[in-house]
Amino acid sequence: MNLFTSFESTRRKLELAHFYGRVNEIFETNAADDPMIVSSYNKFKETLPLANELKIRKNKLPLTNEQKMIIRKLDKSVSVLLRYSSVRRKQQSSTSEGETSLFDFIELYFRGFSSKNSYQKTGIISKMLTDFQANATFVQAAESDGLTPVFTKMKEDFAELKSIQRNRRKSKSRLEKAKTEEVKRSLYYSLRELLTSIEMAVIANPNVNYSELINELNQEIDYFNSGSKPQARKKAEEETTTTGITDTVHSAVNDAV
Repeated sequence: MNLFTSFESTRRKLELAHFYGRVNEIFETNAADDPMIVSSYNKFKETLPLANELKIRKNKLPLTNEQKMIIRKLDKSVSVLLRYSSVRRKQQSSTSEGETSLFDFIELYFRGFSSKNSYQKTGIISKMLTDFQANATFVQAAESDGLTPVFTKMKEDFAELKSIQRNRRKSKSRLEKAKTEEVKRSLYYSLRELLTSIEMAVIANPNVNYSELINELNQEIDYFNSGSKPQARKKAEEETTTTGITDTVHSAVNDAV
C-alpha cells in the first residue's frame, strides 16, 4: 500500500527547505496520537534544523595565510612603483614622454591602493596588468627605466594568487556539494520514515480517520513536485476553493430539481 505521492529529493536547496517546513506545519495542525507516528514525527523534527542549512547562502571564502602573504607581496610592489614614479615624475628634465605616460598610468591605478580591501586590490591589479601589457609604449618605458622585473614579479604573484583562489573555490564547492547531498539524504529518509509510519498506522488502526492528514500531505507533495512558486500555489488554492464552491452550488440546484 502506498498512500503518498512520490517526491523528489534532488530539487534546489531553497525549495527543499521550504517543502520540509510546510510538511512540518501540516503535522503541527493535524496531530496524530498513534505512538509510531509520534515517534517518527519527533525524529523528523530533529532533522528540521538541517533544512535551515539549505537556506543559508554561503559567503565568500576567508583569506588563507598563503593568500595574505601574496597580497602583501603585491602591496610591496605597488608601493615601490608609486614611490619610484613619484620621484621620477619630479625629475621632468630626465624623463621621456613615454616614461611620463607610464608614471601617470601607475599613479592613476594605484592612488589610494593601500586603503582598498583584498577583493578590490586583486581587481585593480588584474586590470592594470592587462592594460600595461597591451600598451607597447608602457612596456618600452618600463624596460628603459628598469621596471620590467617589478611588473614581471607582480604578474607572477598575481597568477599564483588566482591559482590558489581557484583551487580553494573548487575544493570548497566539492565539500559544500557533499554536505548538501548528505543533508538532503537525511531529510529525505526522515520524511519517508514519517510517511511510512502513517501507512502502517492506517493498517493498525482501521477505525481512525487519517484521510485529512494524508490528503494535505499529498497536496503539498504535488505542489512541490510541480515546482509551484508561492503565487502559483495561491492561484491553485483559489481554484480549488472555487471548484469546491461551484460543486456545492450545482449539488444544491440538482437537489432542488
